[in-house]
Amino acid sequence: MKNFYILSILVIFLINSVFSNKIENNDEGFYMIYIRDPSEENHNKKRQEISDNVEATINEIHNLIVGNFNTYKNVTVLEEMEEESNLRKRDDSENTEIDYGESPFIYPIANVNDKTILYSYLTGDLVDTIREFPDVLGFEKDFVYQAEAHYSYNRVLKHTGWSDLLVRKETPFHLSSISQGEYSSKFVEEYDTSYYYPVTAGTDVDVFIFDQDFNFNHPNFSNTNREARCLLSVDKSKVTEINSKICGNKDSSVNHGSKVAAVIAGTTDGVAKKANIYGINFKEFTAANEVAALQYIKKKYLRANKAIFNFSYGGYKYSSQVEGEYSSEQEIINSLAQVGAVFVASAGNDGTLVNDVKNDLYHLPSQFNNVISVGGVNSETSSNIQYIYRAKLSNYGNGIDIFAPFDFSIAYRTMDDKTNMRSNPSGTSYSSAIVSGVAALFMGENIGKTFNTSIMLKNYLQKYGQENRVQNITYDTPGLFVNNGKLIVYSMNGVYNGCGIHAGESKCSDNKCCSILGYCQKYGTSSCKIDNGCQTLYGTCTK
Repeated sequence: MKNFYILSILVIFLINSVFSNKIENNDEGFYMIYIRDPSEENHNKKRQEISDNVEATINEIHNLIVGNFNTYKNVTVLEEMEEESNLRKRDDSENTEIDYGESPFIYPIANVNDKTILYSYLTGDLVDTIREFPDVLGFEKDFVYQAEAHYSYNRVLKHTGWSDLLVRKETPFHLSSISQGEYSSKFVEEYDTSYYYPVTAGTDVDVFIFDQDFNFNHPNFSNTNREARCLLSVDKSKVTEINSKICGNKDSSVNHGSKVAAVIAGTTDGVAKKANIYGINFKEFTAANEVAALQYIKKKYLRANKAIFNFSYGGYKYSSQVEGEYSSEQEIINSLAQVGAVFVASAGNDGTLVNDVKNDLYHLPSQFNNVISVGGVNSETSSNIQYIYRAKLSNYGNGIDIFAPFDFSIAYRTMDDKTNMRSNPSGTSYSSAIVSGVAALFMGENIGKTFNTSIMLKNYLQKYGQENRVQNITYDTPGLFVNNGKLIVYSMNGVYNGCGIHAGESKCSDNKCCSILGYCQKYGTSSCKIDNGCQTLYGTCTK
């Protein structure tokens, strides 16, 4: 009996230890918190109200959360909860039988067996603190069930290394194409129109858009937990601060700045929907205006390793127009790159060389040092393979760094602030915007790391981009096509005819190997040799 008693104590101790360690090791996330609440009369009311003891606990936890904002890794979640709560309070049509209380950060969701269940977003340290409250009975971390999908959530995370995953369905080609590798119906039966991107989505990254005519009132910029506004107006090299949703020529029908911004970080049409976007409105696109704006931002707004500058404009210049090696634009760009800024520029739509050495003509600002030059591509499907080729109007040649889609479908608001429009613009202006958005994704996933143009190009855009993907290029033009880090190609209907990342990471059946080209071959053939590129992860290979 004594031994049984000791054994029981030991089992209880081990159970408590496991439970304790589980709580202490809990990561930041959403939790259900069980609160003692024996008030049956409260549970039986038609409108479920919060009892006094539960309300006291809610207030205590709310104050604890507010006082520890700076300890959260992803404070954006709390900001979104507050925003949604404010919207709900302003909605007079809302009708609910549950009293959710005043706190946007913690609220009741159910009453079961003399317990009230609260819902909140907590850090592991806050869980440890709250579990000591007298009426707190326990915790349960919220579990996210995965809907049946044509892709593997866990495989995408393992493949990309992202902190978490978001998927936008039925997107245009300019989004779907940059989050998957080369599509071929030989391997994948139905093209995947989804856009895959990290949950950070450019959070805490500043994109300065040097352009004209911005209107940030469109729903593409409706998420208010980031900045999306005009910042500066520049005319004759004089910089004026502005804090408005609209800036530029209100009679303009072009809305170039609005469209570029929508591609970079629009909520529905953009690459990095959580990035901060600042419109720098130019009266004219001049070198002096550019220098003045860069100097002003460097002095007042630049945050090192969190800044991207997008230049969706350009023109040709003779090198003889610059005295010696001096260039005011190049110097200020270099100085900003040295303190953690990334520059991206459109390569131009003249269908000619960006560096015409024979005629001493150079496309600027795309050909400055420390600027990523972006060309444009179109696509077509022939013989069951999707080909990406240089757009006829896109500039080309040595000096292009990377290519991105040339044709787009974008929603924006006209400058009269009354009409919502959908447009199908084209040009390297928007190709540049795509690359700026992808750069923001990489920055947002790697906050705390050092960034500049060279690091972004070498360690991210070139590392994750698709080499030799672009067809119809000449004059030593690199064929690099932009990618945000996800190269797995999925089929919308889940049907595959190959193996490897170009076929949804499908594996070959027994006694077959996955060749370097992604075909399942009979075991024993030369394609099954590791030295010939046999893919060991997706089949059986030999030495």
